[in-house]
Amino acid sequence: MSLKDHIRAMAEAGQFDLAFQAAQKIKVAWVRSEAFRFIAEAMAEAGQFDRALQVAQKIEVAGDRSEALRFIAEAMAKAGQFDRAFQAAQKIEDALLRSLALRFIAEAVVKAGQFDRA
Repeated sequence: MSLKDHIRAMAEAGQFDLAFQAAQKIKVAWVRSEAFRFIAEAMAEAGQFDRALQVAQKIEVAGDRSEALRFIAEAMAKAGQFDRAFQAAQKIEDALLRSLALRFIAEAVVKAGQFDRA
């Protein structure tokens, strides 16, 4: 099992601090970025949105950062935190991923019956 796989397993098990510490030690930027993305996404899945956003900001590779922010924004929308989801989506650098996230949020708002916000 590679270090990246080990970090993913720790993050999925909710061992966020250990996973983060291990990820910081990775020397190769793109591998480190992927590891931080795994951690941020696992945190978002666990509802730890503030921590997920903090980790996402440490992702050096723009594509990975955009993917993580999209995941976080969509998780926020699923949790009914539409304003926060919209704010997170605005930080997505990749235009396509930003559009997909915004569409997801708008659909979630409509499903929640908040038509005036969509």
